[in-house]
Amino acid sequence: MKMGHKKRKLLLLIPALSVIAITSTYPLIYAFWLGSHKWLISQSPKMQEFVGLENFIRAMTDSNFFMVAKTSFLYTFISVSLSVVIGLAIAIVLQRPGMLSTLTKTLLIFPFAISPALKGYTFRYLLHPESGVLDRFFNFLFPFTENLIWLGIPAGHCTGWR
Repeated sequence: MKMGHKKRKLLLLIPALSVIAITSTYPLIYAFWLGSHKWLISQSPKMQEFVGLENFIRAMTDSNFFMVAKTSFLYTFISVSLSVVIGLAIAIVLQRPGMLSTLTKTLLIFPFAISPALKGYTFRYLLHPESGVLDRFFNFLFPFTENLIWLGIPAGHCTGWR
């Protein structure tokens, strides 16, 4: 028995749609499940009692909710838009043969070819507070970062300022 062309297309889509459904539906349901429980992570590593929609209602009635939602939406919109535009520009450059295409391909592959240890040492010297090229560049562009030690002190231990 022959399968129709349209049915075959739909059949071939089932695995991809299943993966998308599972990878988006499960986290959504799990996030709702977590949100419907009382849980202060700083006090207990385990979920506490079920509170239903109480957390969601409290979040929606908070005076900062709409400002935070607007900021999150704006951030998402800008970052997705920039990602699409930059990705499209790179794709256009890579599609055309020539020196710019070769240079772009090299620059895109270069970070994967360098070991993580070498990257760490490189940035350690580039961001060195006294002789680092990037440190001086950032200090020139953003004078308020002049006293910042970029890689000197772990976050949370102190302010990180000289």
